[in-house]
Amino acid sequence: METLKRFINFQNLINFQNLTALLFLSIFIGNILVAPIIAPDSGGYIIGNPARSPLYALFLNLFFLVFGKNFSIIVAAQALLNIFSIYFFTHTLTKIFNLPRGIQLLTQATLSIICIPKIFGYTTNFILSEALAYPLFLMFFAFLSRGLLLKSQKSLFYSFLFASLAFLTRSQFVFLFVLLALVVLYIAFFQRKVFKSGILFVGLLAIIGGSFACQQAYIYYKTGGKKANSYAGIQLIAAPLFLGSKKDADIFDDPIEREIFLKTLEKMETQSFTKELLAEKAWPAILSDGNAFMELYNPIVHLSLNHVLATMPMDAEKREYHLVRMTKKWSWHHPIKYAQLYIANIFENNLMSHSFTLALAFLALLALFYHIRYQDTLSLFALLTVTTALGNLSLIAFFEPAMRRYTFYTDVMLAILFLILMDKAFQAHKRETF
Repeated sequence: METLKRFINFQNLINFQNLTALLFLSIFIGNILVAPIIAPDSGGYIIGNPARSPLYALFLNLFFLVFGKNFSIIVAAQALLNIFSIYFFTHTLTKIFNLPRGIQLLTQATLSIICIPKIFGYTTNFILSEALAYPLFLMFFAFLSRGLLLKSQKSLFYSFLFASLAFLTRSQFVFLFVLLALVVLYIAFFQRKVFKSGILFVGLLAIIGGSFACQQAYIYYKTGGKKANSYAGIQLIAAPLFLGSKKDADIFDDPIEREIFLKTLEKMETQSFTKELLAEKAWPAILSDGNAFMELYNPIVHLSLNHVLATMPMDAEKREYHLVRMTKKWSWHHPIKYAQLYIANIFENNLMSHSFTLALAFLALLALFYHIRYQDTLSLFALLTVTTALGNLSLIAFFEPAMRRYTFYTDVMLAILFLILMDKAFQAHKRETF
């Protein structure tokens, strides 16, 4: 306990400002010394593919216009954006919870882990939308925390703006609009501020409408009024292919859809991309449907399905139509199987095990009941953090397995919540002991 106490009161041992500066300088220098990484998905943003969310593509094109295709400068800018958002988020939590400097430093370090090149680096030296989405999400959560916990209407409107920017960077953040709607309802019914909630509701509707309008305007500009290619059908059909069998081909009355389904299943068998063949060589830990789907999702989509689609004469719009229609038909005939896999995606792929997700759900309920009774700041922050994590996970699981690339935003929020709870528990113990 003495060791923990000395660490929490870090400012008595080492200059906090110098440690913060050293952390951020290390992140910045570490990223600019590593070559920028052009991932397979980077090309869509570099060329401005309308199937991709627009904001990161516009961000890249702004730098291309000023500096040419100098990806090193883009990495430097991404590192600075991430550093600023981490600092701002930590400053916000310190203002709300009066965090000691040791916990502030741990918070900054935890948020910076994602920025370490060659280990994570999604948000800094990769030319991917995560580089912009992560700082935007941190700014969103900082302003939402200020607005809700410090009761600042101005900050709530800023959170609306950053939710919109995050959505225009990565469409997975559409769930933030649902979260904000719940926040407005909380203000109306728990804080009993009907007029304020009414203003916020109108503002939220305007932001949501504007966000989708901007998205469609970008698609219109890029395609000349045509419909943009979508990958939703490819993502959605993966579950029926993973769960289905050849006899399910009778579900499809369209010969094209039947052909896609049968040929893909045959391709999966020859490549050993079925859960039955995986079970023969897999570790016991991945034999459950959720973990097996995590293992097989990319092979099914990229090595089996896309190979079959490439041999069939159809444009992207027709392909999307058939794949979405196939998913609807298969799930209509097998609703229980489809729902079970969806639940497995949530419970078996988050961090280490389904127990963790159950613990999150329990923590959310505990925070809700505690807040209803005591109306305190910490339980509201816990409820907000866990609800955000579960909302993100629930949306992702509908389309794909909950890969770390999609969940790290909210995973780090859970780590920060743990740090704050640890600090408050220590402070309570300190008061009781001394």
